Amino acid sequence: MKPQDNKDYSNEWKQVDTLAQQGLPRSAIQVVDKIFNEAKAEANEPQYIKALIYRASLQGQYQEDHLVGAINSFQVELATAAGVEKQIIQSLLAELYYRYYTQNRWLINSRTAVEGIENEDIHTWDAVKLNKTITELYLASMSDQEALEAVPLPDFSAILINTQKSGFTLWPSLYDLLANRALDYFSSSDAGLADVGGKFNIPAAQLFSPINEFVNIELPAADSLSYQYQAMRIYQQLLAFHSTIKNSTSLVDLDLKRLDFVRNQVISNETNDSLYAVALENLYNKYENDSVYVRIAFRLASQYQSFGYKYEPLKGDENRWWLNKAEEICEKAIQSFPNANETAACRNLLNTIREADFGFQINSAGLPDKPILAYLNFRNTTKVYFKIIKIDPQQDMEKRVNQNESDVVKSYLNSFAFKEFSQELPDTRDHQMHATEIILPALPLGYYVVFASSEAGFSNESDLEYNSIWVTELSYLTNNNKQSGSLEIFVLDRESGNAVSEVNITTYERKYDSRVRSYLINKLGIYVTDAEGYTSVDNLTDQTRNSLTLVLEKNGDRLNSAGYMNVYKSNKSNHTTTQTYFFTDRAIYRPGQTVYYKGIVVDKTGDEVAIKPGFSTTVSFYDANRKEIAKM
Repeated sequence: MKPQDNKDYSNEWKQVDTLAQQGLPRSAIQVVDKIFNEAKAEANEPQYIKALIYRASLQGQYQEDHLVGAINSFQVELATAAGVEKQIIQSLLAELYYRYYTQNRWLINSRTAVEGIENEDIHTWDAVKLNKTITELYLASMSDQEALEAVPLPDFSAILINTQKSGFTLWPSLYDLLANRALDYFSSSDAGLADVGGKFNIPAAQLFSPINEFVNIELPAADSLSYQYQAMRIYQQLLAFHSTIKNSTSLVDLDLKRLDFVRNQVISNETNDSLYAVALENLYNKYENDSVYVRIAFRLASQYQSFGYKYEPLKGDENRWWLNKAEEICEKAIQSFPNANETAACRNLLNTIREADFGFQINSAGLPDKPILAYLNFRNTTKVYFKIIKIDPQQDMEKRVNQNESDVVKSYLNSFAFKEFSQELPDTRDHQMHATEIILPALPLGYYVVFASSEAGFSNESDLEYNSIWVTELSYLTNNNKQSGSLEIFVLDRESGNAVSEVNITTYERKYDSRVRSYLINKLGIYVTDAEGYTSVDNLTDQTRNSLTLVLEKNGDRLNSAGYMNVYKSNKSNHTTTQTYFFTDRAIYRPGQTVYYKGIVVDKTGDEVAIKPGFSTTVSFYDANRKEIAKM
């Protein structure tokens, strides 16, 4: 029977979907089994395999250890399958094994790899055996390449999900499907667990070579156990096949994947990034008159962008102009093929490169009536506007108790501006981030918020930066005396560092009031520094040690502590605990190896630790499955 003449069982599949949506997987399986038996009897391979897949999926809704059950079912079918049907089942079985591994990774990876012992119980397999099995199945699924290439992928549309069906242009044959499924696995780090050979060793320049050269590279047979070797071999076969189809879209799609794999999985360093860029440049020049050119242009521009991000202004102009090259490539691609699929990606990349950005930093406090130094970084902008607003610190503290800091600060934006000014910046034209230091005007004592924007109206919140600053002559140091549970405070002159006496320090506590469902600020007490600038907050209880704020004041000068402070009191225990530190001569042992070990036993009382000589205990040994195997 020709594929187009196969019965599609559309009514039956609608019934299966309805039952599954109603939460009746067992009833759905009865319909699936009927389809399975009829399709198998009619040699309707697509529907027979679809039924096999559905059955495994539905059983997963109610069966424990359903993946093992599905693996066993597929193994039974594999034993009697032939031709392309067998190869599809091999690929699906490999996927089931891999799902089982990923879902039980933590347990499987804890098992010791043992060679020379055959065991069919998957529950005892280690990571190496599982991934070897997966590798063998994926490779077997691609055997008889010519026969698979001759099978149009639409013939098996019944077993494909929608995203795969939309890829018929990229994957025209059944071989494409099976080979790309295998590549997905060999592109994962897990495939390396089955790699018991030496490291894949071939010059990077050859792996990045043009398609006509790459497909003819003789891969070293000594590396055939490497997952990288297997991936490269599959790419060679696929690229050779697609070179005969005359479909530039599928050929370029595949070659871009090959180049990505070489860069990310085979060898990754700065030299290979350059080779990767050269390979993209070759494709870029070759397909200049084809719409696939836009896709290549986006990849090349993205690589140039990554080069540009390595620019370090203090080390010279190296890498400075790559972003301009990326911009030029995207502009040309958009102009040449404005309606191509990848054009949107190029436009987004252009927007990213051209996006204006800036930020500034200032110290949390500065001296009164003296200019304030600020650090400003910027790109793609030539002017930044500043607005300085004076804030009532007491009201600000009360607002922040229950509001987000950003919301509180932005609520001040439309208040009266104490100072307004702008800063001209150089037009660097390189789209790079640059930095400079600028001077903010001198300010009198007080608490301020400094706003900055690249537009004069300060109307765009996404373009808004802000920092708060105290202008004060006061500074302080604190020490949490854990023995007494007190908070020691030293107040110093911010410029000279001399002790400042007679500073009033008010302590506040932030506390949640469940009655009003909000936080409140409670005043706890007032303390005054002595001639040495010292005072101590001693009357804290377990309820008032958390979320403290300090307010320092003297002669109209005020400074609030940053954030909330927690004060701790140590509770030393006189209870003695015995602990054993265990040492072995290696981390993993194979069957038959001798375990050499030693233990050090200590007693710990509070902060005191002492070795405990003459102590006897029992040592138990367990295997990877937590079964006790010895006791001494």
